[in-house]
Amino acid sequence: MDEDGILVRHEQQIYHLAIDPQGHIASALSELADMCRIISTVCQHHHYLLGAVEA
Repeated sequence: MDEDGILVRHEQQIYHLAIDPQGHIASALSELADMCRIISTVCQHHHYLLGAVEA
């Protein structure tokens, strides 16, 4: 995750999805719809899971 959105890898392609301040993905491809619903739920209710990873 970065300040503009989140990088998602799906079927060997990488997508950058913009996330609005409410945690919704601004525009998503139809093949990523299920994944986007999961990401939105995590952003809205479990944002602590998306923080930096400690080494």
